[in-house]
Amino acid sequence: MLGGEEVEYQDFLSLHKVQLEHAGVPKHYYRRLYEKLCHDIYDSGSYFILLTDGESWEVQSTRTVDGSDANTIFLIDHCWTFHAEHLKKALREIPGLAPRIANIIGVGYPDFDDDDSIDSVTMDAMEGLINNISEKV
Repeated sequence: MLGGEEVEYQDFLSLHKVQLEHAGVPKHYYRRLYEKLCHDIYDSGSYFILLTDGESWEVQSTRTVDGSDANTIFLIDHCWTFHAEHLKKALREIPGLAPRIANIIGVGYPDFDDDDSIDSVTMDAMEGLINNISEKV
């Protein structure tokens, strides 16, 4: 008899196997993809960094990615792409963005009623992002 998690995995496959096949996802990734989706595992930052020169973007590997390792399938949480000169405007105008970014980088979330608060979080955000990237390289 199949256990609960195995039944859920089989349900996942019955719903998504055709999509995975058409996307060319190798079968040895299916179970790990299911696990990462179920447990919200976003670990691409342990393998890659995103670089920009201001005009184009590049993904750079920070460690060896072995395609035979089932763990090397990644979920990407694309919450925000920005240029530095638009950072404050985006934090102020995109609903829910400021608290989400504050939570991601581990800084407090002030009221954002004034430019001093925005400046504070902007600096904390930039410092947090730079430190996060530096630790991975």
